[in-house]
Amino acid sequence: MDLSLSPAQELLRRTARDFLTEVSPPRLVKAMMEDERGVDPLLWNGIVRLGWPGLLIPERYGGSGGSLLDAVILFEEVGRALPPAPLFVSGVLSALVLLHAGSEAQRTALLPAIANGQAIVTLAYTEPSATWEEEGITTIARRVEGGYHLHGIKLFVPDAHLATHLLVAARLDGTVRLWLVDPASAGLRRTPLVTIAGDKQFELVLDDVWVEESALLPGDAAARDAAFQRATIVKAAEMCGGSQKALEMAVEYAKQRIAFGRPIGAFQAIQHKAAEMVTQVDALRVLVAETAWKLDTGQPAALDVSLVKDYANDVFRFVTVEAHQIFAGIAYTMDHDLHLYFRRVKSAEAMLGDSRYHRRRMAAELQL
Repeated sequence: MDLSLSPAQELLRRTARDFLTEVSPPRLVKAMMEDERGVDPLLWNGIVRLGWPGLLIPERYGGSGGSLLDAVILFEEVGRALPPAPLFVSGVLSALVLLHAGSEAQRTALLPAIANGQAIVTLAYTEPSATWEEEGITTIARRVEGGYHLHGIKLFVPDAHLATHLLVAARLDGTVRLWLVDPASAGLRRTPLVTIAGDKQFELVLDDVWVEESALLPGDAAARDAAFQRATIVKAAEMCGGSQKALEMAVEYAKQRIAFGRPIGAFQAIQHKAAEMVTQVDALRVLVAETAWKLDTGQPAALDVSLVKDYANDVFRFVTVEAHQIFAGIAYTMDHDLHLYFRRVKSAEAMLGDSRYHRRRMAAELQL
């Protein structure tokens, strides 16, 4: 496996870094945390013009047909800048679900619209149990004439207020399936949640929401899992980018902060912290790239995906906590930027499975 970037990938990385530095500075991220919609039109329009929502969408559906490794490169930069936009949930998670589990008619109708920004699709999967295991899904689908009725509660649905389409998980005859649902459907209520990260997550209440027969995605659990595995690696890359940025902020501060007549970075205790942070972030980056390469080349990678997400959960938390130790009290103020990363650890950990979920998956893969 060659981890060096191609000229096109290096251009993608550099373009993303330059664009996000200019258009998504920390002051915008903080402002959008307080904003009702939580997305800046200038930022989102720029993201669409750059073609990022269509990066993983094949060219025949209006995307650029990029590889998973391309997405990993992009989302490490996204993790550094934390742009407030529905890029991951629509352009990665939902696009991959439609690509792997949707019908040809559903893919033809929605993937081009996702790629050009006309459609924003979000996934309503988890419920009050908050688990990504199928046992946690209790929303029920009942067959009725011409379609289905969906009844239940979904929690932690990202960017539901922006969505033009919802992908809703429910049980049909005991089996978990996915349906495309219009957010304006009768019987569907959206309630914003107060989150640690200040991101936009919602509770959805579905009170016998009717959907037509063609709204059911034909893909089974294996198809959904294939999409989830790929999206998980992209999320891990985003967490790696956030960890790298927190590390860089802490190291720069350690060079400037003077105590007892010298920079605190000259003290061995701070050097040990920085060295351990560097080691863990670099290890995560290699694991993410290797797993993306495996998935791109069609190799089995279920064990690798769960290992990477479990490790990403630990690294993101560890690095941001250690960065706070280096900064001491100053970084706990709202004026400082480090809290933007620290506050996103829990939401990133929960997305696509926390460590307990992935450790159970690893145990199953190893037949323990």
